[in-house]
Amino acid sequence: MPADTMELAYAVIGEIGADVADITIPGGTTRQLHLPGADILLLAGLTVVSAFFRGLLTGIAADTSETGDDLVRRFTGLLHRLAPGTAGPAGSNGTVPGGEPGGDDGDDGGGGDGDVLADFRQAAADAEAALARLGVAAGALGQYVAGAQAEVAAAIASLGLRDERVQVLAPATTARLIGQVHTDLTAT
Repeated sequence: MPADTMELAYAVIGEIGADVADITIPGGTTRQLHLPGADILLLAGLTVVSAFFRGLLTGIAADTSETGDDLVRRFTGLLHRLAPGTAGPAGSNGTVPGGEPGGDDGDDGGGGDGDVLADFRQAAADAEAALARLGVAAGALGQYVAGAQAEVAAAIASLGLRDERVQVLAPATTARLIGQVHTDLTAT
């Protein structure tokens, strides 16, 4: 496992950095967020990585007797906090296995914003540990690319990027994240 799970977010930033001017991060319902470009990219990176893990873990859970519902719910909660438009799984009716529509992260959108980074780091570390625990070989990750890429595409679209950029960035970002997770799994 990597010493810093933020490497995953940095990988996303490397892919979408040129599109920073087009990225919109929704503010809370009672306030608008005014963020510098670096903060926008960081939040976008966290959003995309959370969507990536949700798609990856959903596919793995469907193929194994183990369930990843808790981790899927945690990433759904993070997505709800980071970019409310991505809260429901791509192509579904917005429910999370065993959960309510859009997931329930216990946060109504007010306060707790400072905990998002810590929550992300813990969830990403737990996700990579779960991959290793479930015995998902690094090379086997490729079979879950389609689900992860669909989630990544939905997350990137929710950030306000044009469809033609989503079509370019989703596969590139997913490939970069799969590569990073593969490297992390083989390093253990």
